[in-house]
Amino acid sequence: MNETPVIRSLGDACCGCSACASVCPVGAIALEADGTGFRYPRVDEDVCVRCGRCDKACPSLSPGARDEVNGVKWIQSRDCATLARSSSGGVFSLVASRVIEDGGVVSGALFCDGGAAVCHGVTGDLDGLVAMRGSKYLQSSIDKDMYKDLKNRAKGGQTVLFTGTPCQVAGFNGALGEVSRLPNVYSMAVMCHGVPSPRLWREYLAWLVGAHSADVVKDIRFRDKEDGWGRSRVVVALDGGDTDDVSERFGENWFMRAFLGDACLRPSCYDCTYKSVSGSDLVVGDFWGFDAAGHGCQDPALGVSAVVENTEKGKTIISSVMDGAFMGEADYREVLEGNPALVKSPRPHPGKDAFMEELAAGTPVEVLMSRWSFEPTLSQVVARKVRGALRRISRLV
Repeated sequence: MNETPVIRSLGDACCGCSACASVCPVGAIALEADGTGFRYPRVDEDVCVRCGRCDKACPSLSPGARDEVNGVKWIQSRDCATLARSSSGGVFSLVASRVIEDGGVVSGALFCDGGAAVCHGVTGDLDGLVAMRGSKYLQSSIDKDMYKDLKNRAKGGQTVLFTGTPCQVAGFNGALGEVSRLPNVYSMAVMCHGVPSPRLWREYLAWLVGAHSADVVKDIRFRDKEDGWGRSRVVVALDGGDTDDVSERFGENWFMRAFLGDACLRPSCYDCTYKSVSGSDLVVGDFWGFDAAGHGCQDPALGVSAVVENTEKGKTIISSVMDGAFMGEADYREVLEGNPALVKSPRPHPGKDAFMEELAAGTPVEVLMSRWSFEPTLSQVVARKVRGALRRISRLV
């Protein structure tokens, strides 16, 4: 093959998984951030040997087969401490702990750069899972050498669990190739609404720290459950300022409104091609609308996970954690009702282009906040209430 790589001109279809950079045999590919912080591949034409490995590994150019739903579970960890730190029912911790206890390693997202960014890490220690728990709501950067490390570990017989967004799981599979299908390699995709601008989060957090004269960010919890699973709060713990914690209801936090209002997502998220095509063994997320009647979980208000088992490997590893969880069978349609993002891409906010242009141009975040409130419109509030009422009625008939 002697053609210029297609990934060079992939544009908005690129999901930023970095699989292309990982498989390049000559290091000709680097991912660089654009004006809004999203990373895209840059190909050094003078170094590139036109081997075509990058295009083959790219999940946008070489999509896999559609995922098959082989089972659906509701799960809640029996460990209350783990459950409190988890966004929903603690299924990640259950599966990840089992992998590590069996001598394996886990790769997942964690805050880095003082909380201003999210990156993927690898741990073989139970203590290392603490930083990987909880929702991050940002696209993690993945170092190209991390895929190579996981591939070598898997080829050597060590158990590997990779967790990430559906596009990241697809990139993981593309980077590892046939190795991703080994019986000791597991992948877990999170139910993903989309990923917001890394630059927006970095600048919002810097503004928050400055507004409270703080020295350092100690902790970030996008889904703090102190008020209950369905009443999550965004909590940023600070040190050295005029307050210890900045805590806001989920829907009142400006960054979350911009994110869930679909004004700042990665371009590929608006036409996601990885939903149900990630090649993951498991898909996990919140079991919104969970009907506790007849189920034996300790308290639904503590959070319940929905788990879609796509493969036999996925079913096997979920079965292996039964002793540490309350668990039962569920219906895929129930999960889909509360998580339409499983199959549907978000629709862009009407002002998305203008907002992102302002961000890329360097408009200060306090100015953006004054110009763009992202408060839900009356029609959105009414539509949300109607959907909730219809879900409740459907369970009665």
